[in-house]
Amino acid sequence: LKSSTPLKQLIAKKSLAYYQENLKSLPKFYDDILLYHKVINPVTGNKTLSKCKFSSSSVHLSFTLSLDQNSIYNIDCAVNITNHSFPLNRFVRNQFLLLDEHTYYVLSMEDCNTLNFLELELTESIQENKILFYNKIVKKLSKNYNIENIELMSFETLNSPPKNCLLLSEINSGSFLMITPQWRYENHIIEGTYQPLTEILQKETLYKIQRDQEAEREFTQFVRSKNDLFQSQINGYFFLTYEDAKKKNWFLKFYHEMLKHDIEIRGMDLLNHFRYSTFPLEYNIGQIKTIDKTISMELLLNFGPTFLNLREVQKMVLIEQRHIMLEDGSIGVLSEEWWEKYALFFKHGSVQSNFLTIPKWLLVSSEISPPIQQLKFVIEKEWWDRWQKWQDTEETIYPISTKIKATLRPYQQKGYEWLSLMSELGAGVCLADDMGLGKTLQTIAFLAYQMEQLPNEKSIIICPGSLIYNWKNEMEKFLPSAKIYIHQGNKRNFEDFLTGDYEICVTSYATMRNDIDLLNKIIWNSVIIDESHNIKNYAALTTKAIYKLYAKHKIALSGTPIMNNTFDLYAQLNYLLPNFLGSQEFFRLEYANPIDKDQNILKAKALNKITAPFILRRTKKQVATDLPEKTESILWCEMSSEQEHIYNTVKQQIADSVFLNIKNEGLAKSKLSILQGILKLRQVCCSPQLLSNSEFESNDAIKIELLVEELKNNLKHNKVLVFSQFKQMLFLIADELEKAKIKFYHFDGDTDIKDRMDLIDSFQHDENDTAVFLMTLKTGNAGINLTAADYVFLVDPWWNDAVEQQAIDRTYRIGQTKNVFAYKMICKNSIEEHIIHLKGKKSFTSTNLIEAEEGFVKSLTLEDIEYLLK
Repeated sequence: LKSSTPLKQLIAKKSLAYYQENLKSLPKFYDDILLYHKVINPVTGNKTLSKCKFSSSSVHLSFTLSLDQNSIYNIDCAVNITNHSFPLNRFVRNQFLLLDEHTYYVLSMEDCNTLNFLELELTESIQENKILFYNKIVKKLSKNYNIENIELMSFETLNSPPKNCLLLSEINSGSFLMITPQWRYENHIIEGTYQPLTEILQKETLYKIQRDQEAEREFTQFVRSKNDLFQSQINGYFFLTYEDAKKKNWFLKFYHEMLKHDIEIRGMDLLNHFRYSTFPLEYNIGQIKTIDKTISMELLLNFGPTFLNLREVQKMVLIEQRHIMLEDGSIGVLSEEWWEKYALFFKHGSVQSNFLTIPKWLLVSSEISPPIQQLKFVIEKEWWDRWQKWQDTEETIYPISTKIKATLRPYQQKGYEWLSLMSELGAGVCLADDMGLGKTLQTIAFLAYQMEQLPNEKSIIICPGSLIYNWKNEMEKFLPSAKIYIHQGNKRNFEDFLTGDYEICVTSYATMRNDIDLLNKIIWNSVIIDESHNIKNYAALTTKAIYKLYAKHKIALSGTPIMNNTFDLYAQLNYLLPNFLGSQEFFRLEYANPIDKDQNILKAKALNKITAPFILRRTKKQVATDLPEKTESILWCEMSSEQEHIYNTVKQQIADSVFLNIKNEGLAKSKLSILQGILKLRQVCCSPQLLSNSEFESNDAIKIELLVEELKNNLKHNKVLVFSQFKQMLFLIADELEKAKIKFYHFDGDTDIKDRMDLIDSFQHDENDTAVFLMTLKTGNAGINLTAADYVFLVDPWWNDAVEQQAIDRTYRIGQTKNVFAYKMICKNSIEEHIIHLKGKKSFTSTNLIEAEEGFVKSLTLEDIEYLLK
């Protein structure tokens, strides 16, 4: 009677458990008792009495998650008897009894209650809603059962150190202050009893968070030690009356001690027992110092007689909290007006005592406001005037050096002036124009300007090895007076550059990395990093080497500074503008995760706002209106019956292997085998001959057949670029071109760099009758100029559109006078066609940031893999 359950339900529940406990002991009496039950005779439809028995086998349930083509989630239940598994619908169930023909199996009460729960809760409306399905069904089941295929819920495992937090709230009608220890794992707040793994659903993605037991225990003990009343409270939170909290200013002291230990305090705005300050927030800038590329300002913030600790204010800003506990026990609110003016400074600055230090470049990023107006004097007025003129007019600010042997287009002139303007400020920049808009020429114009201003200083250009001689040729073409030194090859000698009459050193990333101890002994006038996405990985050896180069001016060139995710931008900009974007952890939590994982447009706009002055991106559509038309199409390829048979055989082998792997190892650990399987199927689409150690012997390759047919019959008077990811595919194509007596050039990663430039120069000449150029996708996708071609074939397209566009733009660039036609060769009813569809579903590009591609392969779900292999 003490239970809140109605008596009738309570008796029914207890009775059921009583029956179950007794019936499961029946098998002991098989030798003494004959058992009968009434069943329906399937012939007559009448009830008949038949012998039956109770099985002594152990019985338990297991569950498998499934998702159908209509995105309906379901839980499939299996009954496991000894070493065999049967679907639940094989049995007739009556509560804990399962009947199969004339044998009864007894479920545990836990399994019985689980099935009752599913019958009641598993409704169509829940199955259609991923969030409801997870919260109401999966989460409850997973407490007691392992669920197969749970990866369908798109789990992402997080394993990062926790940040300690406290949540303040009121309980018992506001009589008590409750203090709840919490932990922030990246962007996820966890509280409550420790579990090795905690699952959280956020933005359609399920996160498995690996918790740190020792760190959580230490923090809980730390909070418990702050008040004697907490010693006996063991429920995962602490509470005390407001009278106790205010005694001897305990709460005020506790609050400030927590901030001192970098503990995030949440919920201040929900407390009703602490009064709000009657004074408005006042803020004034005092003494201002400029040190190198930073501004240090004395900032005084106060509510009446109470002045704020800037370090505490910074902590509040970083967690987006606008309420702060004052020394008099009242709560101060950081106003919207103040937030708009100063929050950015606190996020990207550092605090020491009463001084807030910010990068000077933030003045250019921020909108004009009173505090900015006060600080503008740090940068010369003449510079601000030129900056305004550059934005508002077409008037020439910096004339081009007479040594430049080219006429710059208007947008190229603007780009050169932007480089010059930012160099005066000491700011590194990223020129991110589309492929083919002349980033090289704009940079050479800037170098010429620097050489005139400071004739005795030297500059260095770092680029992929394939582009070294491209830079040499472009310099000789546009700035023939420049003295260039190529630092490359086994016979290179950096001493020759130092002692010789050279002005510009051109080297590759690999050579730079190997010789960094020589290269970093110079303070360069300018460091030019071409294809700067090569340093997007902050931890890579190449990136670390670049960071050791000292220069007055730093310029990164890349048509795709973001290739996979927003964090790609960090390593590049942190070299160009040291400390501008804060620490890696800050950038990841403040910008990268919200933009990439949550698709937070506001964060993308905020990042764009502060980086926009230092990243100049123009598209062909915006500026090169005189370029002829570019047409991109899919060239559908129908495999022969023999090639299709091989494809289907290989696909079935891969599917069997992949899904067995996923079942045994889980989705995350199976990604490598999945990618290897996808690669193999793409190879079959190109030609079965690409399969290594293949049992299939076939020369059927529809793509080679169609390509040769096009070149032979329809494109005899055109120049054509042919790209493939597979070197061996190019050799197969080359064999067929030789049989068809079609002349071609061919280079890949093994082609000597000097030979590449000779091939390119020859191809570009109108008199040259070699009309086909075979190249690997990565080797030929950047930096080179092949405007003689007007047709492009991508034999085996891949996930990354940016890489494909770079390849196409070898011909679609300034200097092109013909219409350009690009064809992606796709095998019908194959994995290639499925990839095209998946790309359309999965890509997220923020137009508020720099054009980017979502990391595609990493985002594959089990549903995607089933689709790719169907």
